Amino acid sequence: MTNQLKYWQQQSLGTPVGMAIASLFLGLMIQAFTPILTRLSESEVSPNVAIFHRFWITLAIMGLWNGVKIAGSPQSDKEVEAKPLYTAQVLWVLLAMGTMGATAMLLWAWSLTQTSIANSALAFSMTPLFSCFLEWLIWGRRFDLKFGIGMTIAIIGSCTLGVKDFSENALYLQGDAIALLGAFFLAAYLMLAEKLRTQWTATTLLLWRYTVSLILTLPLIFVGSDRIFPYSWMGWLFLILLAATTASQVFILYSLKQLPSSLVALAFLIDPVLSAILAWIIFSEQLGWLNWIAFAVILLGVYLATSSKSTVKAQTE
Repeated sequence: MTNQLKYWQQQSLGTPVGMAIASLFLGLMIQAFTPILTRLSESEVSPNVAIFHRFWITLAIMGLWNGVKIAGSPQSDKEVEAKPLYTAQVLWVLLAMGTMGATAMLLWAWSLTQTSIANSALAFSMTPLFSCFLEWLIWGRRFDLKFGIGMTIAIIGSCTLGVKDFSENALYLQGDAIALLGAFFLAAYLMLAEKLRTQWTATTLLLWRYTVSLILTLPLIFVGSDRIFPYSWMGWLFLILLAATTASQVFILYSLKQLPSSLVALAFLIDPVLSAILAWIIFSEQLGWLNWIAFAVILLGVYLATSSKSTVKAQTE
């Protein structure tokens, strides 16, 4: 009884783990707008160009924000804190993290042009499986039974959410395979980000990720892209709003200091739920009773996994 009480105290909102969970779900709420804004942006530019604009606009916003912070609160020599050194190993991990993140995003944006949003979301729902496999293979991490049950329930709910669309669009196998490959790279990105969060702040990691991503995508905008810039102010607005959703990554990266990447990947299954509800509100897309049952199953699975002892990895590892 004492151990159980201590465990729940570790998850209360005022604790680091509780704050990490709250930060994760806030990030997911913001991230839910990403597929809608991506699809709207792709009405005027190609997927590669849309992602490229998202990268450079995000970096511009971050640079402006950092400039305002420095100007508003100048630090004296005594206030400057020691920062981790950029060793060769750290640089390689930072570059790998940025590469994995950029690849996952590009593959996902590409898949949206090759298959339906439902099929893409269904393939991307396999990210938790890749995360658990990579953590077990590389770090030897073990997960308790409650986490495994929660993950299984959430993935079943996600598959139920997309099974109708998948059966109706079975010819789009190429797009589904692209999204599945993107899920693998997303899992690798989260695992590397979790490792780096022990030394680096979320904003620093995000700056590195988007800088590397911008460099990698720069050559791609000239390949098969008829138009580099949108032709209307609405196109620019969609791109700017798409870049603004990057704020979600700050909250998600913040949570990785306390939560394992496998749990964060599992929580990503909530995104299709939130995105579908937003599409229902904004575009009046119909949701059947099967959709609502799938939503409930996903939320139940994520709740079970979040409340398992595997959540408190920072205190136990």
